[in-house]
Amino acid sequence: MPALRFRLAACAAVLYALAQTAAPAHAGQGGENDDGLVRTELVLNGRSISVEYDPALPSDHRSLLVLRAGSTQAAVRLGRIEGHRSLAMGTLAPDPDEPRAPAPDHDLWLMRTGAGWMLDARPVEEPADADEAEGATDKAADAGDEAAEDAETDATQPAADGAEAENAEAEDAGTEAEGAEAEGAEAENAEAENAESAQTDVDGADADTDGADAGADSADAADAENAEADTDAEGRDEDAEGDEADGEADEANPETVDAPPSPRPGRIPLAHRPLADEAETLAVRLLPAADEAGTLELIWGRNQWTADFEFIELPRPPRRERTSNVSPGTSLTRDSDLEARYRAAALGSRNETALRTPDGARIQVLFEQELGTDGVDFAALESIGDGDLVELTEGAVIRLRSEVPLRFGDTLIPTDNLAPDFPGSYGLWLRASGPGWTLVFNNEPDSWGTQHDPAFDAAEVDIDHTHGGPYEDRPLGVSLVPAGGDAGRLVIVWGQHVWAADFTIEP
Repeated sequence: MPALRFRLAACAAVLYALAQTAAPAHAGQGGENDDGLVRTELVLNGRSISVEYDPALPSDHRSLLVLRAGSTQAAVRLGRIEGHRSLAMGTLAPDPDEPRAPAPDHDLWLMRTGAGWMLDARPVEEPADADEAEGATDKAADAGDEAAEDAETDATQPAADGAEAENAEAEDAGTEAEGAEAEGAEAENAEAENAESAQTDVDGADADTDGADAGADSADAADAENAEADTDAEGRDEDAEGDEADGEADEANPETVDAPPSPRPGRIPLAHRPLADEAETLAVRLLPAADEAGTLELIWGRNQWTADFEFIELPRPPRRERTSNVSPGTSLTRDSDLEARYRAAALGSRNETALRTPDGARIQVLFEQELGTDGVDFAALESIGDGDLVELTEGAVIRLRSEVPLRFGDTLIPTDNLAPDFPGSYGLWLRASGPGWTLVFNNEPDSWGTQHDPAFDAAEVDIDHTHGGPYEDRPLGVSLVPAGGDAGRLVIVWGQHVWAADFTIEP
């Protein structure tokens, strides 16, 4: 019977491989995106976040890491972040009033200012052609300098950004208004609104002359910080930029200040912790922390930075009106992308962590959604006996799929375990073993969490285990953590339990 089950599983794997529109990567070979970049991904309840980065950034960028607080601001581009449109991290967050807004796709910059560390997410602007590419690079560099200056300003004078921008707009408005008497009526309305909020006495001003004098007198709006009266003597117009006068009057009278300006969009504050050991290469990690939340972690040099993220609920768009009783076709064609359909179906009930190597090969782990600490499975884990497996009565076994062979300690986990030239596919089982734990690789990757068959066990390796910390209610989660070069770390968490095993990618 076990032999028959193995043959059936192998046949299913072969059929699935043949059904794919693109042939799977062979063992030891890179994928299509062998661009030297690492891509780490996490999908929680169908919502994704991914970071693509160069694990070997130029060494001169490391000068950023030794700057002291208060030094001249500096920034370095780490890579690119993408995600579901409901992704919220710092001020990188969706607009609830625009539920169909584009998903985030930003260049990610690490910045240091006098106030500390932050990530700056800047929207990606793809150049239209090669001629524009060079200009786009220069523009990005200029934007980096400007953003760094803005970051320093944000840290020391929270309201300065808005005021400077308004001053510049006011000067432009004044220049244009000098020759534009046709705009007098609009300037008159702007003056009336401004005079009311600035608590100035302009009730006696001549409304007919205010419009004509808008350009000539707009420069005097800067004196609104110190002026509490005297705006009627010359029929002074507070100009077409009434908002600027509002802000300046608020500064003159602190009692009228409502709130500081909103933080700049895309800024993500980072918590920083020095490390004892130095990491020569950059590593970016995405760690699940809840059903729809996690942590972005960066390791570089002797530094660790972290920022929490979550996927927030967005209002549903209005339902489209049905125009016919004919349902859209659902039949497959020869050009159907079965791999994408399979993945979409799997992510309906499972979460995913994935890692793309610099050679373009993909390593993926699927794990059940919403297996919290309040169920029978976690309760059984707390009283597990020596030699017993952690079983999941409410979900499928953790599933590993790798396009490259992986080595855990002295144990090689190869590809082709189900069919020739097919990625390695395994079910992962945790076993209590005396005072420690082991990780079992089983050749039945699609079993339910209670259907372990030892006849299909392929390998068993030691796995580190710790227990404790603040995460008492953390649901079952798995992370594939890049560790630089051809190394990585498989991390399984559940409540206060953490299991971790290092691996290397074999050529």
